[in-house]
Amino acid sequence: MKHLVLAPMMINETCIGVVEILSFKKLKGYRMSFIEKLLETFSSIINTERANLKLRILIEHSNKQAKELKEREEQLQMNIEEIKATQEEAARREDELIRLAEEAASREEMMTYEIEKLRSRLEELSGKPYEG
Repeated sequence: MKHLVLAPMMINETCIGVVEILSFKKLKGYRMSFIEKLLETFSSIINTERANLKLRILIEHSNKQAKELKEREEQLQMNIEEIKATQEEAARREDELIRLAEEAASREEMMTYEIEKLRSRLEELSGKPYEG
């Protein structure tokens, strides 16, 4: 091998690699043009593959984030449902306590009335005011 060609692979004025070509004869003219065009094509393919890889990584990352977001949303929805159920139960208990308090007040009122009736009856029967 007498001749060595070192050909850079360029993308936007940045060298991304070098190709070594060994030949028995000196490469010139259309052969060098062919090698340059071939390297431009290879460089473009490599650049496209790099961009595709970055895009795939970004898509995977985005999908992962979307999945995590959906899981969080579902968890939040479950939490909201639990809070609603707790609030409804608290409202039912509050209503029940109000009803029981009203019943107790009504019973107390009736008992006070009955006590007053008994006092009056006792005073009536004994002929003197009740002091109890």
